[in-house]
Amino acid sequence: MENPENNAEVIDIDSVAMSIIAYGGDARSYAVQAISLAKGKQIDQAFEAIEEGKKSACLAHNEQFSLISNYADGKKVENSILLSHAMGHLMCAELALEMGAEMVELYSKLHQQESQENTN
Repeated sequence: MENPENNAEVIDIDSVAMSIIAYGGDARSYAVQAISLAKGKQIDQAFEAIEEGKKSACLAHNEQFSLISNYADGKKVENSILLSHAMGHLMCAELALEMGAEMVELYSKLHQQESQENTN
């Protein structure tokens, strides 16, 4: 969209922010799902959930990068409360994915150890 006042492109910040929130929410949900699956000894499915979460986080990062790229190109990118919320939401999703992946690894090792003890 063109801004007639200064002939500069206006970025729809709210739309980008909502995309980041949606993709970040999906990523966090996959992380929580992965932990639940791992706890229930569904380790392969848990790792798949982590991978799906990473894909969602990547989509959110692509949206974020579009803002950075536009800013670097000299376009005006204004901050908003919604954008600030989106950035926080994405950071929480990233942390959930990192911790979720670690927990899946731990549950995997725990379940392997339990299996070995039960065969002895």
